[in-house]
Order: sequence, then structure tokens, then C-alpha cells
Amino acid sequence: MTAKRVLRVITRLNAGGPSRHVGLLARHLDPARFVQRVVHGALDAGEAPIAPMPEGDLVSCPRLRRPIAPLDDLAAARRLREIIRAYRPDLVHTHQGKAGLLGRRAARREGVRAIVHTYHGHTFRRYWSAGLGRILLAVERGAARLSDALVAQSTSQRDEIAAALGPAAEARLVVIPPGVDFPALAADPGPAPPPREEGEVRVTFAARLAPVKNVEGFLEAFALVARERPEMRACVAGGGTREAEDDARTRAGALGIAERVRWLGPLDNPRALLASSEVLVCSSRAEGTPLGLLEGLHAGANVASFAVGGIADLIGGEAGVHLAPPDDLAALAGAIARAADEAGAVDREERRRRLERDFGPARLAADLTALYERLTGVSRPGAASR
Repeated sequence: MTAKRVLRVITRLNAGGPSRHVGLLARHLDPARFVQRVVHGALDAGEAPIAPMPEGDLVSCPRLRRPIAPLDDLAAARRLREIIRAYRPDLVHTHQGKAGLLGRRAARREGVRAIVHTYHGHTFRRYWSAGLGRILLAVERGAARLSDALVAQSTSQRDEIAAALGPAAEARLVVIPPGVDFPALAADPGPAPPPREEGEVRVTFAARLAPVKNVEGFLEAFALVARERPEMRACVAGGGTREAEDDARTRAGALGIAERVRWLGPLDNPRALLASSEVLVCSSRAEGTPLGLLEGLHAGANVASFAVGGIADLIGGEAGVHLAPPDDLAALAGAIARAADEAGAVDREERRRRLERDFGPARLAADLTALYERLTGVSRPGAASR
């Protein structure tokens, strides 16, 4: 059997969930069945690259960038067509918004047999202004028609995409939950966490210091619960611009919790920190299916989170998880307190086994292998007319 060529296109390989997803696929798809090449664009200002970089065949497309920039976008589109023409993939699989739009168009124009796009977030709300959002929604509807399969990572994400993009998208949608390479994270757990104070209950925020991740909301919720719980201490692990960190530190000072917050900066693998934490908090304004919450649960932390995006689908029934309505800081503070109180009551080993079964790399690789083989095994209707 000749291995099929897969070209994977991602907007940027930053220290985030989509990049880790791409890295996992590079390691775990069967090389006897699929030869993979990854095309990636440039990082945003202040972003840290994923570490380690995904293994295998990497190709940089520097003018593929997240911001809307017409000249860069045209240049990136031309470069993607050149890469496709030279590589002649059997399947193109795109990840993230800009790569999804440009990559699918380039693949269609070059006559690629199968085109797949994965949605890594609930991208149709709370990311863009109303006017720009309407324009991007119309563009995304067109891109959906270029696709053979659209991968949602949760049922709620699938339903949102179908409602936003209409019948053309709905007919192409499949749900494939994300995967996490738990053994690799456990084998190299990252730097040692800061020392614990006597009696400390550690509450951790581990995410980029970007507006959508809402570190300010975390600090406000922590301040509410910390007033009644003097044993609680917070850790903030995440990279961002200097301005973002300065603003967050200023907010902590204004809330009177500056002495109870440790600022750790970006961590390539926060496993050791999560294992030392009673609670991992997600205060995001919007999410898809955040891998960091799976990583935190597997490491041993309980979770307190806003119920945004696909989080309820992903971990809503898991032991030690407490969800709060979006933007309700008092409810999030209550969730933090309950998660902390249950820290010693959860069977962590049983939870790890469930997570490895449902979200391990073998399950993700099997799901995508089945999808890829279905799409490349027969001609797509209408392909001959390209």
C-alpha cells in the first residue's frame, strides 16, 4: 500500500492547543499510511513558539499571518499553491482560521482530491467586531463548500457551526474530540513548581495572556474566594506582551491580592505546576475544547471553569469539575471553592484511565485515519470538473 501524502496547514505554531494537536498528529499517524508535511505561518507579536516543534517535514510560509493583511494574504495564497503543486498531496487538512481560508482555496484551485478543516475554537462569537464578524462569516460559508469534511471537536461546536454556516456545512460536519499525548507530558513534566507555603491551596491559571483568555476575570474571581480563604494562593503561567502582563499585575494590585499571586511566565509544559495545584481555572470568554483542562485533570488538579464553548461537552461530567455560567464571577469563585474542597475526594487514577481512553493519541489517530481513508479511497463527486 502506497502511503497517502497529507499536507497540513496551520496559521502559526504558537504555544497553544492547535499547535499541540498538529504535533500529536505528526507523531502518531501511521507513517506507513500517511506521509505528512506541515506548512506554518508566522507568530503574532509577543507569542511564544510551541516547544518542542512538531516532528517531521516543516515548511515555513512567513506571510501567512493571523491579522487581516491583504498583501500578505495574497502572497501567502500564492505560496500555498506553489507548495501544493510541488508536493501533490492526496489530502490537505487545515487548522485555524486564516490557514483554513487560504489553504482550502489553494487546495481547491490545485485540484486536491480531499480537503479537511478542523475548527479549534468557537470562532463565530466574541472574537471579532460585529461588522467584521459578518464578513468573515460569509467568507467561512464559502470555504465550507470547498471542504470534503469539517471537523468539530465537540457536539456543541458542531451545532454552532451548523447554525452559523448552514446546510452546506452541516452535511460535511463530523465530530472528532481532541487528543492529548499524556505519556509525553508525564515523561517530561516541565520545571519544578514554586515551593508551597504551609497549608497552601494552590489555584492556577495556565493560558496565554490574551484578551479572550481573560486573566483579569480569573484574578477577580480569585479575589472573591480568597477573601474567605486565606490559605489560597494563585499561580499565573502564561506568556503575552509586556503590556498584557503589566495590566494583569496592576489589576491584581487593585484587587488587593498582589502578595498572593505568583507570576511564572510561559511554560512549555506546565505539568509539574498542574500536579502541584488543587484547582486549575479557565476564565476564558470563548473556547473550543481547551487541551489544557484535559492536561490539568490528568495531572491531578480539579477544574473550575466558565461553561463556554465545548467545555461542558469535553469534561462536564468528569469528577472534580465545577462549571459556572459565562461571565458570572461570583459563580466562578464558588466553583473554585468547591473544586478546592474536593481535591482529596477524587479517584485520580481512575480519572486518568478514563482520560487516556477517551482523549489519548491512539483514539485521535484512529478517528482521523478512518476519516482520511474514507475521503481518499473514492473520488469526490464533482472532482473531475475542477
